[in-house]
Amino acid sequence: PIKRKLIAISLLSSGVALLLAWGGFVAYELGAYREATLQQLSSVAGVIAANSFAALSFDDPEAAQQTLSALRAERMIVAACIYRADERLFAAYYNDGRQQLCADRRQSEAEERRGGLNVSLPIFAEADALGTIVIHSRPIDLYERLAQYGGILGLVMLVSGLASFPLASKLQRFISDPIQHLVETSRRISANNDFSVR
Repeated sequence: PIKRKLIAISLLSSGVALLLAWGGFVAYELGAYREATLQQLSSVAGVIAANSFAALSFDDPEAAQQTLSALRAERMIVAACIYRADERLFAAYYNDGRQQLCADRRQSEAEERRGGLNVSLPIFAEADALGTIVIHSRPIDLYERLAQYGGILGLVMLVSGLASFPLASKLQRFISDPIQHLVETSRRISANNDFSVR
């Protein structure tokens, strides 16, 4: 029946509108999160670089390792690698045993180009480039946020569907009632051959 079709169209259009709004919100949140995370990682990399140039100058990997161990407080950082100027690994920190992230400097550069949440910063002593620090991160907070947003979206869609159904039922009468009257009038004209009925 046309009533059900009109209700279905109304509910479907409101559901699609909600999904599009949620998609736009998530896209904005992803961009904002990425920018904020890269800024945070850049500041952390700057601190580590400032504290590591002495270790690189005096060829002291243990001191660099101690500096990197301070990254344990940052749960989103999965690995941090300090490379010498010749791109050989000098010191590394791994949060969850991902040694392969620091195995090859070229692999780190490839991951940065792919748009991962990684930051690299040169380490200078005066004007000399002593090496590079690369920080690899995992967007843990983002996954948690997206899971929350998904739950909120499901709840909002359920509530809006329950609220929209009675409203759509009433509003569809503005379209379906005149059509019903027209159909009944047509039947009367057809049954009685009375063309004077309006």
